Amino acid sequence: MARDLLKMEGIKLSTTQVEPKCIRIKQFCDWYNVSRSTAYRLFERGEINPIRRGGIVLLDMSEVERWASSDNVA
Repeated sequence: MARDLLKMEGIKLSTTQVEPKCIRIKQFCDWYNVSRSTAYRLFERGEINPIRRGGIVLLDMSEVERWASSDNVA
């Protein structure tokens, strides 16, 4: 509805994608084709530092990108 109102006023909206700052473990596993167990091993070894908030575990994209660009990635 708001989008339609903006269109009527001639206001264009940006359609650029915003990169996430954090992702969940499932996304990480899907994107990098690793199992959940492997992800948790990476946490234990300190290769990726997770962000734990309550029962939610998030991964900072800068951590993920640092890991992905390291020599440890097979």
